[in-house]
Amino acid sequence: MYVLRDVWGLYAIHVRNLRRVFTQPLPPRVPFHPARMSEWINREARVRELTERASFLEPIGLPCDGQSYYFETPADCLAALEQLRSMGYCLPQRALDALRVEARDATDGNAHRQPFFEARDGL
Repeated sequence: MYVLRDVWGLYAIHVRNLRRVFTQPLPPRVPFHPARMSEWINREARVRELTERASFLEPIGLPCDGQSYYFETPADCLAALEQLRSMGYCLPQRALDALRVEARDATDGNAHRQPFFEARDGL
């Protein structure tokens, strides 16, 4: 699933319709933290290797596979994501939490449209 703010300012959800079938289980997650950077990098390399060797793609098999949804507010997008999650679609809690903060800020009048990355001289 992909969640983004599109060029028109709408919140977009694109639900995948296929998932990879791995021949071996993925290694356990490693928290992204400076003290565990080497371990995190090794895990990511192993996941990439297993992804390249994934045997095939299969349908996810849930009702909203392959659908796209668009919302004007972060609160409406959040409600749809929570509904998709309750249907069995996977998305990280941190994605819901981040959108919840954005929805609260929009309601409080603290919404801003700052880019994630700002251009710097020479870039």
